[in-house]
Amino acid sequence: MTDFNWVTLVTLTLAVLADTTDQKLEEELKCLHKKPSDQCDISVTFPEPLGRLTCDDIVSVKDGKNMSKLPEFKVMGSNPSGPAVLLIFDPDAPVSNDPRDGYIHLMAQASIDKEGKVTITKTFIQYTPPAPPVTNAAHRYQVFVYPLPPGTKIKSGTDRKFQLCLFVLAHHLGQPTSAFQFRYKSS
Repeated sequence: MTDFNWVTLVTLTLAVLADTTDQKLEEELKCLHKKPSDQCDISVTFPEPLGRLTCDDIVSVKDGKNMSKLPEFKVMGSNPSGPAVLLIFDPDAPVSNDPRDGYIHLMAQASIDKEGKVTITKTFIQYTPPAPPVTNAAHRYQVFVYPLPPGTKIKSGTDRKFQLCLFVLAHHLGQPTSAFQFRYKSS
């Protein structure tokens, strides 16, 4: 009987996961000028006790239980007010072998007031809280605000498998005016 080498298995698993994450990031950056973790100009506040997240926070399992309700959003800085598209996206979700695929946690039309408060005016895909598989590494949860061009009608289905770049191109959204990222691991 052959001895099983756990170190080799863990090393190979981590190499596959790193390669998958690199592929997903490479695909994502095809339609973004910078990573959401480098932009971080949206305030994301969940109900207490979790409260306001810091950009690229890793949320613990204990705190993750407080993410069942949709957070409040506020655009920071000198971003424009008006109609917008609000997305919460998990690019690391294992929905297929295609590195462009991720999982959409929220798709909504919103209004941004002069103080930056984001108010949802129409929901296309209802909010689903983060819930990555226990066996996965921490997933990135990205929040994007895109200005909604006049006359643009958002087309969405009910499938949560989602390609960010395809959606952005199909709706002529350009670059997000605001973005934010946090991480969550189920175990």
